[in-house]
Amino acid sequence: MSESGNMINLGINNERLKDGEEINYENLRDWVIKRLLHLPDEIGDVERGILHYSVSLDDAKADLAEKEAVLIKEGKVEGKNEQQRKASLMSQTTDERQEIRELEKQIAKAKLLYNYKMNEFSSSRSLAKLLPPKEVK
Repeated sequence: MSESGNMINLGINNERLKDGEEINYENLRDWVIKRLLHLPDEIGDVERGILHYSVSLDDAKADLAEKEAVLIKEGKVEGKNEQQRKASLMSQTTDERQEIRELEKQIAKAKLLYNYKMNEFSSSRSLAKLLPPKEVK
């Protein structure tokens, strides 16, 4: 039972059953089968997104390293000690560092979505095994 007392959430378009109401297994079975057929494509899309963001992150890190090297070579990094030079580099590469942070956030979000989709696929497979067989008429 859910927190609302006498309602059970089916997770299908937010439909709920009241106490004593029968589950329509035909509709549930159809919904589970549709999800099982669509989830592999959805998971693939998320995997491709993670790959895209990862490649972009590697490129952004390489761009940052290259810009830092150019700034050092051109003598545009100020400071008498390592800490001051690091601060000077950071202030001159703000945009590049922001891009890296954004890409890291996108990768984290995509990984969460990937895990969600994988869990949904696993639970849908388990549910499909538990559903009664389709009645032949």
